[in-house]
Amino acid sequence: MVPWDNNNWPNNVWIGTTVENQKWADFRLPILLNLNAKVRFLSCEPLLGEIDITSYNAASDTNKIDWIIAGGESGPHSRPMNPNWVRSLRDQCINEEIAFHFKQWGHWSPHSLLTSTQKKTITIEDTEMTATGKKASGRTLDGRIWDELPSSA
Repeated sequence: MVPWDNNNWPNNVWIGTTVENQKWADFRLPILLNLNAKVRFLSCEPLLGEIDITSYNAASDTNKIDWIIAGGESGPHSRPMNPNWVRSLRDQCINEEIAFHFKQWGHWSPHSLLTSTQKKTITIEDTEMTATGKKASGRTLDGRIWDELPSSA
């Protein structure tokens, strides 16, 4: 077996962590950014709260977040994702030049994306959300599919 140097990851290894809200971002991001990997990424799925990542990329010239995957929760007891949380994360990615991938709305989707009336609806801030199931909710965010990958991909 080849000896392992844990701070010298092979170029084909991407390292990521799940951060579902700011509490877990503040706990896990410093650990992730301390690793010398070619690509560092966040899986913000399920996104359960607003996340501010701007201070983390500003803290280093080399160890930065390269990719963020975001999505809502799915399943029968899932919680709806506030559309403004995922929009904020997308906008931070644009400003910080981080690749952004919106995976799914999850079980709940903005009512404006629907073509038929569904039974279970709630309002989050300024958006009416409807329980549609993962397949029906789709992955369009503000009229676009976000499938970005890190530039090193």
